[in-house]
Amino acid sequence: MAFFRRKKQTVQEAPEEAHEPPVTVVLAFGESADADALAPLFSALPEYAEIAVNGDAGSVATPEDKHFSVCPDTGRYGGRYVVRADARSAFSASGAETLFGFLQHAEENLVFYGENEKTGSREDPLARVFNGERPLPAHCAARRELASTGCKGKYAETFAPLLFAESAASISAYLADGEPAEPAGEEELLSLVSYFNGVKPALAAERYRFAFRYITEELLKYYAREAINGQSERLRALDESLKKENMALWVAAAENSPLGFVQTLRKRGYDLPFYLKTALRVHGVLKK
Repeated sequence: MAFFRRKKQTVQEAPEEAHEPPVTVVLAFGESADADALAPLFSALPEYAEIAVNGDAGSVATPEDKHFSVCPDTGRYGGRYVVRADARSAFSASGAETLFGFLQHAEENLVFYGENEKTGSREDPLARVFNGERPLPAHCAARRELASTGCKGKYAETFAPLLFAESAASISAYLADGEPAEPAGEEELLSLVSYFNGVKPALAAERYRFAFRYITEELLKYYAREAINGQSERLRALDESLKKENMALWVAAAENSPLGFVQTLRKRGYDLPFYLKTALRVHGVLKK
């Protein structure tokens, strides 16, 4: 009589269920970031949120009682919406809860948020931006299809996603009180111009006009600021690069400059006379 010994069956653990991140927070985490200050932000984030870190991802300690995924910022995101934040900011728990709670049920391409936005406004915020009736939003959450762009800094959040968005909502939500935003530098501006060069053939007429006008104004702020500060070499470097990248914008900067100061810069070796520097301060081109 033969006896057969049954094989011992092992119980396999069921694979962990995959969850689509409801939101991705692109977190700028530099040397001056305060890990403790992130607590209100993490407290408000929904379960399975994705945190894409622009900086040292290993420095971000998330709460153990929540399921978050932390990864380096590669420019490709998994969340339904993408929100950009700076770890140097003082986050508001109530404002973050309002914003992330709204995003969980939103369907619009973009959600403008900030202290000056109006929750439930029936006005189309996109149309008003394109028509020049209001400035760009201070902050903008974008659906992931619109969030991955070649732009850098503030332009990746509040400018590039607008160009192809079809719908937007406005919500009064105060996410954080960050440090004053630094003005765009040469690299950031040239990245903006390069991005515009790549997408302009696909832009509708009104959006092309809006983008061209907006970029021209951003360039003029840079020219004015650096001219007032006497940064001739920086001006020369940007102006020469702009001429190579986009001649139309190079011409528009001169034609639209207050008091013709850009033409004067180019004629005088990128050095403005004192009276023009004073006039530019009074004119307020830097505040537009």
